[in-house]
Amino acid sequence: MKAKRLGITILVLVGLITSSFVLMEMKNGFDTKSADASSLNLIDWGPSKPIATSTYSERSPSIYYDGVYSYIAYSKDNDASGGNADGHDCDIYVVRSSNHFSTKSTYLVHDSPATDNCPALGYYPLGQELWCGWSDLVARDSWMKVSYDSGSSWKYSQDISGSSHNGLVSFASNSNYGSYVFEQYACVDSHLPIPGGDFYIKYRIFHSGSWSGENNVMSWTMWTHGHSLDSTAAVVDNSGKIWSFSIFKDNYPTIMCRRGYIYTLPVSWNPWPPEEIKWGNGINCISATYDKETDEIYLFYVQNGNIYYTIHELSGWSSIYNTGISITGCSWISVAIDGTGSNKHINLAYEKDFGSGNFDIYYVRGLIYQPDTEAPNVAITYPADGAKVTSSSVTVHGTASDNVAVDYVEVKVNEGVWQKATDTSSWSKTVTLSLGYNTIYARAIDTSDNTDTDQITVTYSPGDDVDPNVAITYPANGATVTSSSIMVYGSASDNVAVDHVDVKVNSGSWVRATGTTSWSKTVTLNLGSNTIYARATDTSSNTNTDQITVTCTLPPEMPWSMFHHDVTHTGRSPYDTSQTYGGLKWKYTTGSWVYSSPAIGSDNTRPLA
Repeated sequence: MKAKRLGITILVLVGLITSSFVLMEMKNGFDTKSADASSLNLIDWGPSKPIATSTYSERSPSIYYDGVYSYIAYSKDNDASGGNADGHDCDIYVVRSSNHFSTKSTYLVHDSPATDNCPALGYYPLGQELWCGWSDLVARDSWMKVSYDSGSSWKYSQDISGSSHNGLVSFASNSNYGSYVFEQYACVDSHLPIPGGDFYIKYRIFHSGSWSGENNVMSWTMWTHGHSLDSTAAVVDNSGKIWSFSIFKDNYPTIMCRRGYIYTLPVSWNPWPPEEIKWGNGINCISATYDKETDEIYLFYVQNGNIYYTIHELSGWSSIYNTGISITGCSWISVAIDGTGSNKHINLAYEKDFGSGNFDIYYVRGLIYQPDTEAPNVAITYPADGAKVTSSSVTVHGTASDNVAVDYVEVKVNEGVWQKATDTSSWSKTVTLSLGYNTIYARAIDTSDNTDTDQITVTYSPGDDVDPNVAITYPANGATVTSSSIMVYGSASDNVAVDHVDVKVNSGSWVRATGTTSWSKTVTLNLGSNTIYARATDTSSNTNTDQITVTCTLPPEMPWSMFHHDVTHTGRSPYDTSQTYGGLKWKYTTGSWVYSSPAIGSDNTRPLA
């Protein structure tokens, strides 16, 4: 069978023992535009940029960011038949940029021997060193370390022993588990018949400064004769779970996934059989990246020269999205995520076939659309809340703003229908008012359908010069009451609307009554004669007043005055009884001494005791 071309994977490993990866991208130097949430594509892609183009094939790109520079590594097929001067078959290059490849520097990091046959590459930097695991799919099994010297040159350092016949290398880690690095690669067991093309996936885990032994993610014994693997990818999520992806090629290429935990050796992989994410003719490359902020996995793949992706969220895998990047013959990609919040991007390096097997490397950066849950702000600036107007037609003005964009503003009066205003940030709308009180509402809707509402109250009074009517209905005019605190009731009316009713007693202050057309108010009277006033005011400030007179007296004295208190409690009458001898009115018998008893009757007579 034809040997599969193997890809490059780049990650950042900080420190030799306590290791952590950083997968991100520069946030400056690239003009982005707002993502269109209504489109099928959830990533707003910028322009593609050429990274490596020549008469020879540049292939197998891998991308990462180290906090200062963006890097894309690739292999260059400089075979003798293509006219290469040194006769070498495959070299390794790294392109470095501080501005998302608007400008860049290219370095030859490994000038391969003429015996190499397009090595498969999987590498990551260790401090200032770039490690490249590479091999021809069948014939090679070696590692090389290439170091970067003071920002000026790359140089070959040493060979390091690697796995037998490894390729399709991919790495993964998570800074939450910084001392762990996951590496997986496809292998061919040397005792198998090579033409049969049977593959299996092995893995190692770097921890505390050393690599574990090799173990299987999927064993060759699980596949029947003639099956093969085309590509691998891996991520480690915030819980330490490894997501191992591979393309299993049978009748239809199928993207499969198994999961296990990076801190448990050997890893217990599940499920079995592997989860099938996508299958179909023409699928031939995958790459994955993990968003720590949202706990989402972005899985990209190539199918028939087009680049697609799906996102794993809490509810599972999303729909399939087309990047809109259609590249004839595109068969290798590499992705990395960077940024936070609304400034988050996918960085994509891919190879592009210009015909006759001549591949070049390109780069594109896309802004990830983030769901907007922040409500806009809206305010009515005219008329003022509580204003009175004399025309039924009034133009309402206001402002609106949003963290992304205001889509439109609507206005309605009372329980009416919402009507769209003119403009958004500074909007206006002419509305029609009803007589009297009106509530005007304004509602702003942003591009994610978040809303905000403001409201004011306006009174419409069309040039009214007619006084209202007001009447005190209780108490009656001329009434006598025996309590100083009484409730006054009344009614009021107007040709337009009564605004309020006030009440006062004598020369006191006006106090607001409860209600308008039917009103009431508790007042306090003085002993003797009192004048109670009621004043109605309509919505045009016309007034009218009603008044009544009420006399307040104390309740009658107690009919049984008592001894030992005052003149009527001592038995001494306040009345002149010198000529009144009287007669017996009533008497009563007590069973003991009397300390207090009735003294003066209500008819001014003195009872006998």
